Amino acid sequence: MTTALGVAADSNGVGLDPLTHRQIIKREWRNPGVVDGLQPGGRSDLQYNVPGGMAVCSMSDADGYTKAYWPGGPTENTVDPGDTTYNRIDAIYIMAKTGSDDNTVHVMVQQGTPSASPAVPTMPAGAIVVGYRLMPAGGMTTNAATPTGNIDYAIPTSGTMGRLCYETESADGPANFNGKDTDYFSLASSTWLPTDRILEFRFSGIACAAAHDNPSQPTVNADQMACWYAGIQLDNADIPGGGAQFQVSRAWQPVYLNVRRMVPAGWHSIRLRNHRVPWGENVYFICRSDPYQTYPPRTLEVWDCGVAK
Repeated sequence: MTTALGVAADSNGVGLDPLTHRQIIKREWRNPGVVDGLQPGGRSDLQYNVPGGMAVCSMSDADGYTKAYWPGGPTENTVDPGDTTYNRIDAIYIMAKTGSDDNTVHVMVQQGTPSASPAVPTMPAGAIVVGYRLMPAGGMTTNAATPTGNIDYAIPTSGTMGRLCYETESADGPANFNGKDTDYFSLASSTWLPTDRILEFRFSGIACAAAHDNPSQPTVNADQMACWYAGIQLDNADIPGGGAQFQVSRAWQPVYLNVRRMVPAGWHSIRLRNHRVPWGENVYFICRSDPYQTYPPRTLEVWDCGVAK
């Protein structure tokens, strides 16, 4: 029997055992990863320097999580100089051991294999990578290595990561649609997700119809109409519920798209797919400001709404 975190052991010594403590910490975090600091840099020798910081570590899922602090300093081990021909990728990591051979925090480096197409090295169990560095062929110190790749950040169980993408187009003028029903892609971006997340995709803009007799200008004729399709794509595929046709005329009117979707961990691309519907005038986009009126640019943004369950 154990007691809860924050409760003292009783007179018989019954208290919170380390494994239960780690399991409690595990429930506070969605995934292991870096919390703050620990961004490695080079040195004039063959160690990497790792500034102070904290990470959430885990030797295994069954072993729970720990919160590991590193005060700063060089990696415990060294790497070889760069290969004479090929680059390699080194992985600098933190590990909080929980008693298998010791119970201390270690910051080390796993050296990669030189290759024409270098890959990240296989990591030991419990390693939380704090940075990847590309060691060039012929590099004699870690100062020659450059950052590459991405690391995982620890996300609190109920936390969000805020705005992930923000792309704008500020051109004021007719749409650059080269043919009716011909797709035109814009506002492209990408983002990395450390865990499965619920994302909200938002598009907004101001549009009207272009003039029939002068397509380079907005129409002043309320009878002239334009129709334009806009749809948000994730990984080059339409998001269900994330697209619509917009019919616009003389008024300079706002258009919006807003959709939420569960997105798995990993790298993802986001963009807007547009085309002119084959009737009516071309679309004219508005983005301008004067002493009387202000019109914002077209915007595509992605917001993290929290973990997906």
